[in-house]
Amino acid sequence: MKNNTPVIIPQDNVNDESVTLLSWSVANGDLVSQGQTIAEIETSKAVMEIEAPAAGILEYSLEPGSDIDVGAMLCSIRGDDQGNGVESQSPATPEVPRSSMDTHQNGEDPNVVPPKKEAQSHFTKKALALLEQRGLPRERFAGRGLVRTEDILHELGEGLSSTSPSSLPVVSRGERPRSLASPTPALDIPYRTEKLSKSKRTEIGYLTSGYQNALPSVITVAIPTRGLRAAVEQNKQVEASATAVIIFEVARLLHHYPWFNAFYQDGHVNFYSEVNIGFAVDGDHGLKVPVIRTADTKSIAEITNEIQELMVAYLGNTLSNAHLQGGTCTVTDLSGEGVFAFHPLLNQGQSAILGVGGEFFPPGSREGVFNLILAFDHQVSEGRQAAKFLRELGEHLQAYEAALAGDISRDQEAEDVEKLSCARCLTPLGKIQEWDKFDHWDHFMVSMVKPNGQRGYLCSVCVRGW
Repeated sequence: MKNNTPVIIPQDNVNDESVTLLSWSVANGDLVSQGQTIAEIETSKAVMEIEAPAAGILEYSLEPGSDIDVGAMLCSIRGDDQGNGVESQSPATPEVPRSSMDTHQNGEDPNVVPPKKEAQSHFTKKALALLEQRGLPRERFAGRGLVRTEDILHELGEGLSSTSPSSLPVVSRGERPRSLASPTPALDIPYRTEKLSKSKRTEIGYLTSGYQNALPSVITVAIPTRGLRAAVEQNKQVEASATAVIIFEVARLLHHYPWFNAFYQDGHVNFYSEVNIGFAVDGDHGLKVPVIRTADTKSIAEITNEIQELMVAYLGNTLSNAHLQGGTCTVTDLSGEGVFAFHPLLNQGQSAILGVGGEFFPPGSREGVFNLILAFDHQVSEGRQAAKFLRELGEHLQAYEAALAGDISRDQEAEDVEKLSCARCLTPLGKIQEWDKFDHWDHFMVSMVKPNGQRGYLCSVCVRGW
């Protein structure tokens, strides 16, 4: 007796509802052993191998480049009831004609077709979440086989044209809304067509979804580079990068500007309870955004080490889904590419992304500057808040220059340092200097001008936004 073992596409990524078949490792009709690699597929995050769940003859009809739903059958493996993976080679028994009155030994009429078993329903993880969100019973989709979010939306009469948050899973598959007109190619100019990778199509879906549900705005400020250089110089022991310093400062500022650590939905602002900063990486393995979780609780050294570990995983193409999920705000640094200004694109489920440009020198100036570019959702925040956020971030970065130059400026030396205190938290200078005994940070005071025009000082804790 023969038996066929189906090979099912696994649910590797909760955000995927389909994968792309890249290649077959075994020819159709070849004998395979259990555990042998038979195909490679591409999810939105990585390329993975599919192994044979049993021994037998591999049978498939799909061509490389085909999109296959998660939970659907990729191919099958034909074997026999002894598990040898091949059909019995014994001579076939001649077929004996039977009359219509003949029956099997169990009394059943062989000419009567048995009733077909009802197909079972299987739901993707996102489809189950949508069912729960809409309060729909699973029984409504009985006998449907594999049920995806678009099947549920189609049942509700919403389809791909809906722009409500519930339709985001459909858009995230990398498909443009049907309401958009297709581009018209240049007249009479030949061209070739190449299918985008699964990861690129997913990236398009996320960004399209982000912009379908946002009113994007952009504000840019120029910041002196010397402060950022001083911050990196101050952390030589961990080979700190500019990206690590900026993530460190942004994560703490987001507590004061929660609108940039949130997302818009149905007339409401949803504020995240965690500060998880993603940083964009775009190299040989496509655009990925690894996430520094709870970045607001980590030091520059810890963030630097985590960035280095994630970069090693990216270069080795071993980033897991856990590394890429849960981001609440994003930083994209193109300073190393010689890009001075650009327009960062909002990601799905976020209200802000900070871009970092490269250093340039304004005409007639010997001091270099760089641009901080904040793209934000105008439904959640407004330009004044974005401008204040960038200004404070710039002040925090410039404060490192004062720390590197010394704890107290030369103008302070003539004053009675014992009487100095922070203008914001009122902590005396003597107490601030004692903090160095309890942690690894260099604590200092920065000169400032109070609203009344008098000179004052801010301690390093208030400058950093703690």
